[in-house]
This record gives sequence, C-alpha cells and structure tokens, in this order.
Amino acid sequence: MIGNASQHPFVLSFGELLWDVFPERAVLGGAPANFCFRLHRLGIPGFLVSRIGSDGNGSKARGLLDQAGLDLKFLQTDAALPTGIVNVTLSAQGNASYVIVPGVAYDNVQVTQELKEAARNCAILCFGTLVQRAQVSRASIYELLESAPQAIRLLDVNLRKDCFSSQTVEESLRRATMVKLNHEEVAAVGQMLSIPNSSLAVFCKALTERYGTKICIVTSAENGAYARASDGTEAHSPGYSVKVADTVGSGDSFTAAFIYGLLGGKSLVDCCELGNRYGAAAATKVGGMSEISKEEVDRICPPRGASASTPGAQVAAGL
Repeated sequence: MIGNASQHPFVLSFGELLWDVFPERAVLGGAPANFCFRLHRLGIPGFLVSRIGSDGNGSKARGLLDQAGLDLKFLQTDAALPTGIVNVTLSAQGNASYVIVPGVAYDNVQVTQELKEAARNCAILCFGTLVQRAQVSRASIYELLESAPQAIRLLDVNLRKDCFSSQTVEESLRRATMVKLNHEEVAAVGQMLSIPNSSLAVFCKALTERYGTKICIVTSAENGAYARASDGTEAHSPGYSVKVADTVGSGDSFTAAFIYGLLGGKSLVDCCELGNRYGAAAATKVGGMSEISKEEVDRICPPRGASASTPGAQVAAGL
C-alpha cells in the first residue's frame, strides 16, 4: 500500500482557485478547489493549496470557502497578482470550453515549511497540469511531491488549451502514483507521448508500465469509467444518463468520490461506481461547487451492483 492513508487521512489539493465567468454569471471554481470542496462535503479533511489576489475577487472567494467550512490555512494571498479568472462558454449540450487568463495569483504559489510538513504527513497529494504553466507554481508542486514520498500522488491530468506541454505532462506522470484522465485526454496524451491507445485497457496498461503508476482511471462521460491497477486488476462501471445543467466540476466530483471510496477500502469497481454517481449528479447542477446531498445522489443516480472487477480485489491491494 502507498503511504499511511489510515494514519493520516487528510488530502492536499494543489492548484488553481479561480472564478469561472459565464456570459450571465461568475461561479467560484478551479479543479483542485472543486475537488477539495466535494471531499469536504463527503467528510474527508482536505486543504486547498492555492493563491488569490488581494482584490475583491480574492476576498469573495475566501469568504465563500470559509462559509463552506473549508480550512484555508494553505490559501495564500498575493500582493501584486490578481485572482484567477476563466471565461467559460457552454455548448447546447452543456459541455464547457474555457479561455484561461494568464499571469494570476495561482501562478505564484509558494512553498512554506508548514506546507512541506503537511505534504510529509498527508494521505493524498492531488495536482494537475494547468497550474504548471508558470515556473514558480511548477517548481512548488515538484518540491511538495518530493516531500511526500509516502503519499498517494494523484495526477488529475486536466488538459487546458495553452496551459500544458508534453514536458510538464510527462514530468507529472513520472511523479504520480495514480492518474486520472478523461477519454479525450487519453487520445491527446497517447499521441503526445506515443502511448498506445487502441483501447482504454491498452492505454492504462502501457501507462502504468512506463511510469510505474499504481492506478490509471479514465472517465468517459455517459459511458462511465474504467480503471486498471498495476497488478492487473481492472474495473468498468457504466455511466448514468442525467439531464445536464453543465459539466463544470463533474470530473472533480468523480475524483473526490473515488478517493472517498479508496480511503474507505472499497474495491476498484466500487470506487468507479461511486465516482460515476457523484460525477453525474454534479452535472445536473450549475458550477463546480454545487451542494449535492447523499439523498440527491441516491435519487438521481441510484446505487447498483458492481459491473466488472477482479473477484475480491480491493483498491488497497493494488497500492
């Protein structure tokens, strides 16, 4: 098993906190923040490691997260750079596209001694590629990953236009012990790094073998999720058909629920199933930090039996 999840069951989520600016409204978001919010709602202690500006957007963001009950001791404030924003447009089907503004506070996340100590003791350190577009934040996450050799180092690939390179993707894969992508990112990463991707099974097997990753997870919207562990354990959980409000934060809710299952010792397929249910339920709401009760999830996406898994395999066994 990687790390001491049972002894130190808290999560660090490193990366962007920003405002998703839609044509008619602005909603607080950013994949690491969405993930941390959903974990908190599921009862898993999580700390967002990010940076906001000393501006109105930053004050409002801090106030909303504080009101939601998150511990913000690792949310930094930048005296010069503004709080991040993203201009979001939605297709007729509710799928989001993004224009991400550069030169903002989360590009300048700093490492502190207290943060390094937290990295040494966390169960999971989650990070992505977007925040690595800037040298300072990229160096900071690499330093924290080095400080967390016992943690599950979860890479949410999360490719965004003009915010990644083949080098940052590969360097991230080398440092990760668990990787989560969507089906579109499988095609992009496969082409970028010459990883076979004729099927999800082929891709995940090749990725785990090349980079030493313990688990590779792929989400495919309404087609569900597939996961493969390095020991050969595989799982597939079909998707749910829901009325989509928007897909912002749906993948982050999937990841949070998957991790909730992981820390609870659930099987690989049960983690995928739980992730699917929360991800689909999140898509019925607006924004990445919508409130979703367990009762709502049960109503929108009723529990069902495991779809496919190596008999008796537990996630922990693959770690």
